[in-house]
Amino acid sequence: MKIALIITGSVLALLLILSLALLFLPVSVFIKFKEDFFVKIKFFGIKVYEIPQKKDKKDKTPKEISDKKAEKNEEKAENIVLSKAKSFFGFFKKKYGFFGAVKKLLGFFNDALTHIKPFLRHIKVKKVILNLVISGDDAADTAIKYGQVCTAVYPVLSFFESVCGVDFKKINVKSDFTDNKNEFDFSLLIKLKIFYLLKTAFKVYKEYKNFTLKENYNER
Repeated sequence: MKIALIITGSVLALLLILSLALLFLPVSVFIKFKEDFFVKIKFFGIKVYEIPQKKDKKDKTPKEISDKKAEKNEEKAENIVLSKAKSFFGFFKKKYGFFGAVKKLLGFFNDALTHIKPFLRHIKVKKVILNLVISGDDAADTAIKYGQVCTAVYPVLSFFESVCGVDFKKINVKSDFTDNKNEFDFSLLIKLKIFYLLKTAFKVYKEYKNFTLKENYNER
């Protein structure tokens, strides 16, 4: 009986040690935003978790389009939520316009970084890419909006880089005076230990929920 208890205790202790050790192993997290969020987490090069971007109806494959039942269900769902946009960014763009949506998201990123500031030094940024093109109603409006965006973007990037360190970055923030073309997308590849990933994810998710509730956005 005593031997059985010792073996059981040893096994439990070993499992506990292994679990704690796992928490301090590194993982890579790839985050992409273009209309909606895409997140992929890899552990030793193996995908362990993914949040795919939502696809609009126009992005469906021919096979999916030919599926009348799926199409009918989607049509029904769309009729129920006609007042909602088809994506996270689309919701804010519909509500505030492109420029207003960009400002809202930049505000969210800034607040999220503030809440995870204690963990930033444990994050290694392998790559960050930002593409942001601003166009207004006319040349003067474009110049004003471009200036406002720059004053919001570059301090955040500077703070982020000074705390974390960035191996590779490609930042494209520019104004468009001719084509009336607006663009906003970014991607981020980071490495951090599982323990800090869980703590950071909890903080960011909490901020995200507060942000969406405040803006009356409900995910579909």
